[in-house]
Amino acid sequence: MSFSLRRKACCRSLLSQLADLQERLEIAETRATKAEATVMEMSSRLLQKEKDQADEFMTSQSQTEKQLEYEATLTALKGSHQQEIERLSADKDELEKKFTALEADYTVVTQRFREAEERLQQKMVTLEKSENKVQELTGELELARKTHEAIATQLSDQVKYHKDRVDQADKRNSQLEKQVTELKTNVETVYNKCIEKDEAIQQLKKSLVARQDEISTLRSQHEKDTERQDKLQQQQQDLYERQLQASIIQVEMEFRKEFQQSAQKFQLLQRKNQERIKEIKRVQEAYQVSLQREAAAKAEIEKLEAILADDKKKLFVEDSKRSDTFKAEIREQKAKRKELELQLLEEQKKSAQLAAVTAERDEKRLENERLREEIRALEEQRESWKKLEDDLRAALKVKDVMHADKLRQIKELTDQIQSAEVQFNEEMAEFQAQIEDLEAALDESVQKAAEEEVKNEKLSAKIETLEKDIPKKEEQLTSLGAELEKKVSALEFLDQEMQRMRTVLEDQDKLFQKRMQKHIEQQREEVERVRASAEEEREHQLHGWEAERGEMMRKYETLAAEMENVAAHNAKLRVALDQERRKTAQNDRDMRILLAQIDRERQSKKENLRQIKSLFEQLQREAS
Repeated sequence: MSFSLRRKACCRSLLSQLADLQERLEIAETRATKAEATVMEMSSRLLQKEKDQADEFMTSQSQTEKQLEYEATLTALKGSHQQEIERLSADKDELEKKFTALEADYTVVTQRFREAEERLQQKMVTLEKSENKVQELTGELELARKTHEAIATQLSDQVKYHKDRVDQADKRNSQLEKQVTELKTNVETVYNKCIEKDEAIQQLKKSLVARQDEISTLRSQHEKDTERQDKLQQQQQDLYERQLQASIIQVEMEFRKEFQQSAQKFQLLQRKNQERIKEIKRVQEAYQVSLQREAAAKAEIEKLEAILADDKKKLFVEDSKRSDTFKAEIREQKAKRKELELQLLEEQKKSAQLAAVTAERDEKRLENERLREEIRALEEQRESWKKLEDDLRAALKVKDVMHADKLRQIKELTDQIQSAEVQFNEEMAEFQAQIEDLEAALDESVQKAAEEEVKNEKLSAKIETLEKDIPKKEEQLTSLGAELEKKVSALEFLDQEMQRMRTVLEDQDKLFQKRMQKHIEQQREEVERVRASAEEEREHQLHGWEAERGEMMRKYETLAAEMENVAAHNAKLRVALDQERRKTAQNDRDMRILLAQIDRERQSKKENLRQIKSLFEQLQREAS
């Protein structure tokens, strides 16, 4: 009787244990479905993370390409500035060559003038010599006449005898008179030639004075041209410095932004790596706990088997004592015992399954905790994305400010162009007034005497030089207008680039919002799909715990391999970050060197501007 009661109690306890095991099994199934759903969510999130990393890599490449484009525009601006300086230096060299040529012409003219003076002196010497010869001939004639008279008075008797000789003497006298007349004519021709030479010398002196006036006008024109060119060069240098300063500020802002983004990415990757290492440790600890629980379950099964063996021995002793009275009952009990043994084997199997289920339940619980941690990490990543979005919006605001600054610079350039046009109109009006004044002075000088002809010629020469300078100034002003149009077009191009960058950033923001929305929708669809599949497969999971356990082990191994890959990728990222830091340091040094060069050029340009200003004031004083 006690044995039957004991057996009934054992059956009841077994039934209660079976009910508990069934409830635990259902709970484990629900947790397993939830764990699979979280695993699917984590896999989709990992894929999305990889996509986001690829997108960030593409954005970094686009930023580097933009930096290269800005460097190319900076080098192009430097080249244009250098070409402009070379062109101005070439114009200056040409003007200096013209000035040296005029000085050479002046020296040639002065040398010719000196040679003409020397020739004139030589001819004056020859004229004096010829006059001395004429005086000697006249003295000889007088001496011959005196001798003839003496001979005539003393030798009156010999007149007949010397008649032939007298005729010859007359002939000689006639010849001498002819020679004297010829000498007189020669002297007159020489005198006329001397007068012509004097006139030529006067003309040469006048031409020399005119050349000197031309040289002075050319000098003043050269000074004006150099002043104008220096002024234009200063304007171009100021414009170039403003553009360069704006581009440097933009490059610095973009560089700082990229550096902050890369630092944030590196910190995020470090946090992810630490979280993955923690997850691996948690999984290992859970695996050790499951092994310990499995060993405990095996020990409990062995204890139950020992208890059953003791029960069998006791039953065998009681049966041997009561064999005579209870043989029929023993047969029945043997049959029942066999049934109970079969039930016991089934219960042992179920207890083993229960131990496995408990271990799986604990693993699922740990995995659920890990998934909760991953969800928290994803929430943190979402907050970091929100921060990144705020940073992008701040960058857009900065771009808007820079765009407004560019518009302000364009307005300043237009105002400068208008002021230059007004200045040109004022200069043209002044030149017109000067021309009218010079024409009035010319009309007045026509009415004056011949004494003021030289002044009138000088005034006409000045008028001609001014009229010659007017088309040159118009050409220079047209060239200045063309260059200003080029600068305005360049600024418009920069404005278009800023607008394009702004649209690109807006498009990137829109794409980011679309991707986030798409990712959220995919997660929702994935959750719904996993729930449906979990409800459909719940009936089939009772017979596949061992297969699922092997699959989970494989997943654990793949996760460990992925963590190793992530660690290797983190090492590569650290190396790339170190390289980027070195590059940024090199870029910073290059930028400082460039800024120092720009400051030196600015100081030299300011010095040139002061010199040009002083020359311009001197020219204004001379013109007034």
